[in-house]
Amino acid sequence: DVDERKARAAGRAVCEVRHLHDGVIRRESFERGVLTSAEDLNADGAATRRLTYRDGKLHIREYWRPGQKGPISREVFGPDGFKTDEIRWRYGGQKEEYDHWWFDRGWPIKRLHREGREVYEKRGDTWHMVKRDY
Repeated sequence: DVDERKARAAGRAVCEVRHLHDGVIRRESFERGVLTSAEDLNADGAATRRLTYRDGKLHIREYWRPGQKGPISREVFGPDGFKTDEIRWRYGGQKEEYDHWWFDRGWPIKRLHREGREVYEKRGDTWHMVKRDY
C-alpha cells in the first residue's frame, strides 16, 4: 500500500476499490499515472465488466459472464469518446456472434442480426433492410 502521490509517480500501479461489506469490487491499472484498464468484480472476485483505456479514455468495454471463456458483449469507442461498434455473442458449443451494431458519433447506422440473418442500415431517419440470407 502506498499513498496516491507515490502511486501516480510509479511506472505501474494498481488501485483496488474496496466495499466495507463486499471486499474488492473494482481493480484499476495505471501506467505513469494514466488509467489503462479496470475490472468490476463480483462477490467471487471474477470480472463481470472489463474496461480498456487509451490515453486515459475509454476504448473497449466488455461484459463477461463468470465461468465463460469469452465476453458476452464488446463495445469499441473512438478517440473522440463516441461508440463506434458493439458486438454480442452467444455461447453454445462455441462462440457465435449474433448481433453487431455500427455507430457514427454514437448514433447507430447499421445492424447485422444473425438470428434473422438480416442487415439493416439507417438512411436519414428510417431503417432499411438491405440484405437477408435465406
